[in-house]
Amino acid sequence: MNVPAMDLSEFRTGIEPFRPVELYVYGPRNLYRPGETVTLDGLLRNQDGEMTASIPVSGSIIQPDGRVVHEFTWKGRSLNHYHYEYTLPSDAVTGQWQIAFKRAGANLKEYRFIVSDFLPERMKLDVKSPEGQGEILDRKDLVSIELKGDYLYGAPASGCKADAAIRLKPARELFKEKWPGYEFGDAADTYSQSFKTDPVFLDADGKPG
Repeated sequence: MNVPAMDLSEFRTGIEPFRPVELYVYGPRNLYRPGETVTLDGLLRNQDGEMTASIPVSGSIIQPDGRVVHEFTWKGRSLNHYHYEYTLPSDAVTGQWQIAFKRAGANLKEYRFIVSDFLPERMKLDVKSPEGQGEILDRKDLVSIELKGDYLYGAPASGCKADAAIRLKPARELFKEKWPGYEFGDAADTYSQSFKTDPVFLDADGKPG
């Protein structure tokens, strides 16, 4: 009973000035490319950490050179939850941007994020066949493959190009479940065919457009 439940003495806890109302702003990431949409959420709390009633908060989006490029009024969606989305211009200035929030003319919070022309080195591509489409195809079967591309930092891989290399060969084990191990057809037939598909470009959701 004579020691704190959590010792915070080694952490810098005194970096924010006291305010009777505190705005906590957060987003899924703080790194964007020009043309992408910045997503923000916020929570408003009083000096005791309790949720407050939803009140309007003004916001100013400032680019790296200090110029205000957009202003908006942040209105709570529920009791104290705020949400806002802003689409960056396709020619947005790169560097550190900030959003200054104010209430009744007094500063509440500054939220910073970075705009940069970058191409992450790593991304993931989910590839799957629709249900009911097996490994063995008939000559007249239409083959369809679903693609979904995402950068590993969270954004869809929009604008990226995708193609596929396909190899066809005769199916030998036609009834694996009923007659496992039995092969059909001419064992000497080594026919195979390989080709590449036409490239497709992924849309805003990371899927072929």
